[in-house]
Amino acid sequence: MGKTTRKEGDPIVYRKTIESGLRMWVDAPDEQCRRDIADEYFDNPPERKPPTGECCDNCTHRRTRMIIASDDHSPPSSSSSTTAVQMASTTAAPDAVEVALLDRLDPANWAARTPALRRDNHLKQAQRLLEEWRNRTWLSRYKTQPFGAQGILPDSVLTSLASRTSFRTLEDVRELRWVLAKQHAAKVLKMLEELDREVALEEIAKEQARHDEEVARQMEKEAECERERIRKMIEAAKKLEAKEAEKARKAAEKEAKKKRKAAEKEAEKARKLAEKEAEKARKAVEKEAQKVRKAEEQAAEKARKAAEKAAEKALKKSDKTGGGKRAEGTKRKSLDKGDEPARKRPSSTFHLVHPLALVLSNVRVPPQILL
Repeated sequence: MGKTTRKEGDPIVYRKTIESGLRMWVDAPDEQCRRDIADEYFDNPPERKPPTGECCDNCTHRRTRMIIASDDHSPPSSSSSTTAVQMASTTAAPDAVEVALLDRLDPANWAARTPALRRDNHLKQAQRLLEEWRNRTWLSRYKTQPFGAQGILPDSVLTSLASRTSFRTLEDVRELRWVLAKQHAAKVLKMLEELDREVALEEIAKEQARHDEEVARQMEKEAECERERIRKMIEAAKKLEAKEAEKARKAAEKEAKKKRKAAEKEAEKARKLAEKEAEKARKAVEKEAQKVRKAEEQAAEKARKAAEKAAEKALKKSDKTGGGKRAEGTKRKSLDKGDEPARKRPSSTFHLVHPLALVLSNVRVPPQILL
C-alpha cells in the first residue's frame, strides 16, 4: 500500500495516537503559550508568577518577532543602541521579568491567554453563544426547512467548538464533519474569537488590577520602609548631635580646665617671682643695713681711737706737768719711814680721771664704746 496524500477538506489523521491534552500542547498555535495549555490540562489555578527565564518556544518566537518588528519600524541610533546594550548588561534579569509581565498584561497579546480548553463560565458562555446563534440563524434562514436548529449546528459539533480553542480556520473545523461549515464556520469562529477576546481582556483587566494592587502594596511597603529609614536617620542625627554636643561640652570643660590650670600656673609663677623679688629686696636691705652698721662701727672705732689718742696725749701732758711733785713727795715719804717697805702707790691713772674726763667730754663717743 503506497503513501496516500490528504485531500483538502479531509480530517487530519495522525500516524501516532497520543492523548488529546498532549496533542493540544504539541499542536499549540504560535500565538498561544504552552504553559496555558498545561495549566488548563492540569487544572492549575489561574494566578501564577511570571517565569524568571524563558517561558516557552512560542513566547520566545513571539517576542523575537515583536522585537524585530519594532526594530524595523524604528532603527536605533548608535548612541541609543550603545545605551540599550549597557542597560541590558546591567539589568538583564529584571528586564526579562518585566518584559514577560508586560507581555502578559498587554491587551494586544490577549490570544496568548486563551486556554486550550474552555472551562467553567467561559465554556458556558461559548455554549450559550452558539445556541443563541443557532436559534437566530434557524429562525432567520432555515425555519422553513424540514430540520430544526440542531440541523444547522449539531450538539456534538457545538460542544467541540465551545470547548476547544484550537479551531481557528475552516481547515481546523473540517475534522468535525460539520455539513454547513462552509456557510457558517467563519461566522461562528469569529464569534468565538470575539468571546475569547472579551474573556481574555476581562482576565487581563482583573490581573492588571491585582498587579496594580500588588504594586500599590509594594509601593506602600517601600514608602513605609523609606519612612522608617528616614526616622532612623533622624534618630541617628539626633544621637550624633547629642554626641557632638557632649563632645563639645567636654572639650569646653577641658579647655576651661586647661586655662584655669594655666592661670594657676601663672599666679604661682608670679607669686614665686614676688617672693624672689621680696627676698632680693630683703637681702638688699640687710646688706644696706650691714653696710650702715659697718660704717657706724668704723666711725665709732675711728672716734674711739681718736679719743684714746687724745686721752693719751692728755695723759702725757698731765704726766709732764705733775711728775716733779710726785717724785719729791715720794722721796720725802721714803725718808720718813726709813727702811719700811714701800707700800704700793696709787696708780697715776687714778689722778688722770679728771683730766681724761675733761678731754672725753668734748668728744662724741658711740654708746657701744662706753658699754
